[in-house]
Amino acid sequence: MTHASESPRANAPERRAAALILDGFDDYNARFSDITRRARKRFERRDWKLAQHDNAARIDLYDVCLRETLARLEALLEERVRSRPLWRAIRAAYAERIAALPDRELYKTFYNSLVRRFFLIDGVAPDLEFLALEIVPTGDELQRPFVTGRLEVRDQKDDGAALLHQVAEIARHGARSLFGAGKGLDRAFHPM
Repeated sequence: MTHASESPRANAPERRAAALILDGFDDYNARFSDITRRARKRFERRDWKLAQHDNAARIDLYDVCLRETLARLEALLEERVRSRPLWRAIRAAYAERIAALPDRELYKTFYNSLVRRFFLIDGVAPDLEFLALEIVPTGDELQRPFVTGRLEVRDQKDDGAALLHQVAEIARHGARSLFGAGKGLDRAFHPM
C-alpha cells in the first residue's frame, strides 16, 4: 500500500524502519480482513468448528504480526535495534508517514506495541511512544481534536437564548466537549 510520498532521505534507517512498521500493520489488516471474510462464509455454512478456528486465528494474528515485524526490524536495524535515539527518529518518520491516514490511531497502537516489546516498557516512555494525549479521533470533520469552550452567565438577565448562542459559537469553532459549561447552563435554565 502506498502512503506518504517518499522523501529524499528515503533510505535513512529511520525511514526504512517506519516503512517496515507501516507495512507490518497493513499486512495485519489485510490478513485480518481475509480471515474475517472466510469466517463469515464458514459461519453462514454453519461450519462451526472452522468458524471457531477463524475466531481464534483473528485473536492470535496481532501477536503473530508483531513478532514478524519485530524480526524484520531486528534484521534491518541490527545492533541499533534498541537505540533510543534511533527509535525517536523512527517515531517521527512513522508519524509523518501515517499523518494523512484516517485510521492512523490504529497504526500508532501497532507501533506502540512494537516499542513496548523491544524496550520492555513498564509504565510510559513518552520519548518513544505515541501518548493518548496525542491520539485524537480521526475520520470525518466532526472528529477533530477536542476543544473546550467556556460558557458564562454574565448577569441574572442572561437567558437560555444567550447561553445557547454561546454554545453555537463554541460548536461553530469545533468544540466537541463543553466541560465547564454545565454550571452556566444550569443557572440559565434553573435560576437559584
